[in-house]
Amino acid sequence: MGAEEERRMTSKRTMDALAAAKRRGTKLVADRGVEPSKQARAMATETLKARPNARASDLAPIIKELQADGKTSLKAIAKGLNEAGILTP
Repeated sequence: MGAEEERRMTSKRTMDALAAAKRRGTKLVADRGVEPSKQARAMATETLKARPNARASDLAPIIKELQADGKTSLKAIAKGLNEAGILTP
């Protein structure tokens, strides 16, 4: 009971302090020191979108080879990729 009460008190103090900071207008987010430009954000977005396509292009020949060997189910393809040292999610 003592530890639980201490947890509640700590939580209340923290919540009260955050509410007070918010009322004062304090910025309550992590400042990473850089505000990326629209161009930088657009480039980052394109890069993130390109990664899965690049991965798929890299794996396509290996998957086609597995399929040619008769491994056509998703489970069989995943097993073949894992056996080749290509980890699947």
